[in-house]
Amino acid sequence: QVKPGEWLAVHGAGGVGLAAVMIGAAMGARIIAIDVNPQALLMAKNLGADAVIDAGSAADVGEAVRAATSGGAHVAIDALGITATFHNSLRSLRKLGRYVQVGMPVGAHAEPAIPLLETVYARQIALMGTRGMAASRFPALLAMVEAGRIDVARLITRRIALAEAGAAIAAMDGYAGSGITVIDPHDGGALHVPMPDRTTTNLCFAGPDLRTMFLTLSSTGRLARLTWPNPGLKLNFSEIAKY
Repeated sequence: QVKPGEWLAVHGAGGVGLAAVMIGAAMGARIIAIDVNPQALLMAKNLGADAVIDAGSAADVGEAVRAATSGGAHVAIDALGITATFHNSLRSLRKLGRYVQVGMPVGAHAEPAIPLLETVYARQIALMGTRGMAASRFPALLAMVEAGRIDVARLITRRIALAEAGAAIAAMDGYAGSGITVIDPHDGGALHVPMPDRTTTNLCFAGPDLRTMFLTLSSTGRLARLTWPNPGLKLNFSEIAKY
């Protein structure tokens, strides 16, 4: 529920964080992005962030955010899910701020100590968690995409073949690079893929303008490649019937 003019602090400028930067800017919020990767911070700036902070060089990230936002962010998103971003996000908020946990904390990061008195109680902070957007909110988001207020293709910085996926996933542990990597088959035809659950249909979008659709068909288990003739979420079911 970020409002126009409010400060939104996004801690972690990976794919999730950069998407939050883009959406927040489209909603009229002022954005400050925090990350340890200069490339990711530059991309956040290009996608609409008003300010960026290098968490690797800042002595106190929370204090740096509060100084840059004249008292603290109204909303802070932990888009990474590690203990450091959890504490930095909480401490970057102003009084009555709202904290949202988006990144999934696992392992040693699953149970961080909470500065209850210093931040949550003293600043009357609201803590929220999310595992995804409610279905009722999709129409509003897709309307922004269709109107050109959000261009998701700008998040893509690299395209790789399926054989390169393992190395790309392993490299994510190093917080290197920026943007989103897309696995693109580039095969130009239909691919036979056995589906364990024939009742499920999956969609994946690729291509420079995200108008190429890969569709796993529930009836045959095949992967079909279709290209939409027009932008926007208008699916041509007559084309699907050919498969």
